[in-house]
Amino acid sequence: MVEAPYGHAVPISEMKKHLENGGPFRAVFIQATESSTGVRNDVEALANSERSPGMLSGGGRYYGLGTTELHPDEWGIDIMIGGSQKATMIPPGLAFASVSEKAWKTVEKAKLPRYYFDYAKERKSLSKGESSYTPATSLVVCLHAALNYIKQLGLENLICNASVLAAATREAATLWASRTLQ
Repeated sequence: MVEAPYGHAVPISEMKKHLENGGPFRAVFIQATESSTGVRNDVEALANSERSPGMLSGGGRYYGLGTTELHPDEWGIDIMIGGSQKATMIPPGLAFASVSEKAWKTVEKAKLPRYYFDYAKERKSLSKGESSYTPATSLVVCLHAALNYIKQLGLENLICNASVLAAATREAATLWASRTLQ
């Protein structure tokens, strides 16, 4: 495990050292962004580092979805997940996943028992235009409206807006802290 102090990005160079040493790794996971501190990890640099052919890479992008440039297919990220409660601007309750063909092959071979988070079962249902379980239809309707808004706004503008708001918040917090400490 490679860790960073609270509020700091994970040192990708340290993660690369562990990977280069050829440890017994089957997967590498990193959180793309951390919403309480605004930290963004360099997921692209990690994804582009050397790893063994059977190794999967994963990135959590709960906050990063819609606020950060993320290209899982281009960067070779096998699994990325996100939640509805962040930049898609709807209540929590939906999860989004991007799964590469390499990861699907791993899912098909997996023997661990699972029930709720069964990607293979969900993929089979999706091929028939269904979901495996009762969907949160109110959230799906909210998501439809949010995605229409994002499409109208443009993803580039959504990401830019997130950057402007983040910078303004940091500036305000710094100013507030400096006045409070005086």
